[in-house]
Amino acid sequence: MYDVVSIGGFTECDDLVSVSIPFTVRSIGLREFYNCGKLEKITIAEANNIYDSRDNCNAVIESATNKMIAGCNRTTIPDGVVELCDYCFEGRSGLETITIPSSVIKIGSAAFKGCTSLTSVVVPDGVEWLYQTFEGCSALETVDIGDGVRYISWSAFKNCSNLRSIRFGKSLEYVDEVYTNEEDASFYGCTALEEVIYDVKNELIRVLPFSDALLAIKKVTIGPNVEKVQNHLFWRCTNLNSVTFEGDVAEIGERAFQACANLTSIEIPGTVKTIGLCAFSESGLKEAIIPEGVVTIDAHAFNNCENLEKVVIPSTVTTIGEWAFYDDFKLKTVVSNMLNPAEIDVSRFVYDSQSGSFTSTLYIPEGAKATYLTAGYWDLFEKIIDPLKKEPIKVSSSKQLTYYSVYDLDFTDKPELKTYVATGYDKASGTIWLTRVKEVPANTGFLLMGEADTYEIPVKAGGLSSYYQNMFKGTLEATTIYTTDGDYTNYYLSNGESGVGFYKVTKEEGVTLGKNRAYLPIPTEIPVVGTAGSTETIKVSAAGQVPYYNTESLDFSSLDAQGVKAYTATGYDYNSGTIWLTRVKQVPAKTGILIMAPEGEYPVPTVSVSSVYANMFRGTLEGTTIQTHEEIDGKDYINYYLSSGASGVGFYRVTKEEGVKIGANRCYLPILNKDAAAGTRSANSDLNQIAIEEADEVIGIQLLRGIGGDDDGTTSIKDLTPALSEGEGVWYTLQGQRVAKPGKGLYIRNGKKVVIK
Repeated sequence: MYDVVSIGGFTECDDLVSVSIPFTVRSIGLREFYNCGKLEKITIAEANNIYDSRDNCNAVIESATNKMIAGCNRTTIPDGVVELCDYCFEGRSGLETITIPSSVIKIGSAAFKGCTSLTSVVVPDGVEWLYQTFEGCSALETVDIGDGVRYISWSAFKNCSNLRSIRFGKSLEYVDEVYTNEEDASFYGCTALEEVIYDVKNELIRVLPFSDALLAIKKVTIGPNVEKVQNHLFWRCTNLNSVTFEGDVAEIGERAFQACANLTSIEIPGTVKTIGLCAFSESGLKEAIIPEGVVTIDAHAFNNCENLEKVVIPSTVTTIGEWAFYDDFKLKTVVSNMLNPAEIDVSRFVYDSQSGSFTSTLYIPEGAKATYLTAGYWDLFEKIIDPLKKEPIKVSSSKQLTYYSVYDLDFTDKPELKTYVATGYDKASGTIWLTRVKEVPANTGFLLMGEADTYEIPVKAGGLSSYYQNMFKGTLEATTIYTTDGDYTNYYLSNGESGVGFYKVTKEEGVTLGKNRAYLPIPTEIPVVGTAGSTETIKVSAAGQVPYYNTESLDFSSLDAQGVKAYTATGYDYNSGTIWLTRVKQVPAKTGILIMAPEGEYPVPTVSVSSVYANMFRGTLEGTTIQTHEEIDGKDYINYYLSSGASGVGFYRVTKEEGVKIGANRCYLPILNKDAAAGTRSANSDLNQIAIEEADEVIGIQLLRGIGGDDDGTTSIKDLTPALSEGEGVWYTLQGQRVAKPGKGLYIRNGKKVVIK
């Protein structure tokens, strides 16, 4: 007996079917059976050593304790095989598919190296180590690494240039780091990898080396076994744009998603307790919505996120590390639901090194401890209510409600509700003009119309974002109003003899309003101004706009066909830099208006009117010079004037030190300086041009005298249009609801009460 089977001893033995190697042969090189095409089985003694399995035939190697395969010509692996020998399928360029049975617990070095047609593979759960296993499998697209694999090392997937998706199982402990030669890294050359399914339970001994060769990763799924997204795991995956969590991750480790420039959004699980050092720094996140349950946000966690605009911090957070949001240049909204934000050192929180200041707005919910005012830099932020807050408003069966709130309310997504501010009053007809608005600033009275129900209205965070010229006044607490208040006569909304409408206060003891209610003070004396019977010629240039102010009252009702429209300025929104315009038909003398019309000269009829408008325009009869700032009623305003400037025709801010001269019969636009009004930096401090937008809708409501008064009790809803002839009018119920086809009942048409039987 030989201790070693000699080299080439059985080469090309065409009839050899099986071989039994006795115990006395201590080792065997399988090349001894090269080109033994019919050899199916090699039986060896337990103590034999097998080496150099390349170029073997199709044999299955059996020992007393193991069953191996080293079949270079095989296309299948029989069930029951426990081990794939080193190099056993190396170079099989024609091998397109292979099923590795679950019985396999060991795959030898370079077992599938160079299998250039192999497209997918599933590594069984029993395998522990992959070493050079799939190197050069250039067609390999998907790999599922079994839950038992603990080590991936030395070129395991090197130059798998079409590998697009890979799953890492829960037992993984080690992926080799490359210290000297990057080309020997496990994933070197995997430039097409787009999807990683990461389901690792253990903390890796080594950092998973997603080096430059793997930066094509676009999608990551964090599996249900993951307890911690490991340190540096997806660092510098610059194309990563989707991360999905499938389980209860407790921690996002240091630099886990650092420099993921295309990662614009991520839904962090509510099970996360810690967001580690630099976890998302330099990423492309636009929002950082921290879920309830997070306790610690480590230092630099979101710093240098240049697109980050909004951060929400829940009440569970107790620690925010230094510079957690450092140099997030676009960050303007920080919602802190922390019960005591004073415990955070804000000097380590939000800072913009470009401006050298804290420029974000901090929103703190009601109930937060007020001691934040004394905590370092917190006073550099504007403390506003929680923007997630909703204001419940109950509308009764009357379908109308006056309201007054300490909050900014946003009705944009509530089309079933209509909200109006009062922007004008005509004494002759007793009509109050209402302009519809979508966002109602805090401390602004308004009329709401809608079906009976309780509505949750979003609170618009941002403080003094807009304001309106408005005749409504309001009360936060219950109060009593009387017939007159100085130079004003008070009206209140009630369901009286004539239905729902605004009634004059007539009781000597006054009328008690509930909290959060608005009422309507109307000037008691409104003089008649203007002389009817003549015309005032107004010239409109090619600019198509004229700011106008005159001693005569003008009637634009007959100029619709010529495209001539007149507007007062109703309100202003600081965030968008938009002035709201309300169209008017009869304009009292000395009322600033903006006229829009095609180029030409227009004779506008004069009229006698007794009306007033809540209007932001101010005018001059003789011409004057306006400066950048102007004090009105003790408040600072910033002046804008109509001009054809760099951005076309529009209202531009006065910037010249010597001011701007405007001619006779012209008006200009003073905007309340938000800096002065709220003590904070505002949009209009730097805004050079104002956008113009027309109000959505204007209606008129005729005021009612008190019960027992001398009027006919009619409540009239009117369009701001010329009077219609009989039969052409619009129908309204007594509650002011417009109807297309009235049935039996009492209606309002053309300002008159009509009964249909």
